[in-house]
Amino acid sequence: MTKFTLTVAKTQNVRVEIYNLQGQLVTTLFNGQVQAKEVNTLNFNAANLPSGTYIYQAMGETFKANKKIVLVK
Repeated sequence: MTKFTLTVAKTQNVRVEIYNLQGQLVTTLFNGQVQAKEVNTLNFNAANLPSGTYIYQAMGETFKANKKIVLVK
């Protein structure tokens, strides 16, 4: 399990997804409204996934961010 924190400057709808390196959606961690300047913690339970590299993508109305995750079991 790993945790992510998410904070936005403006209240908005946000979607956070995990993809494998082939671009396939693995899971959606969050899909909903996030309040401005509020720290949100998202938990990613990868117990059913193989070791490897994954990409998490956070998309809001005013931003889009991608980061790499390396899962080692």
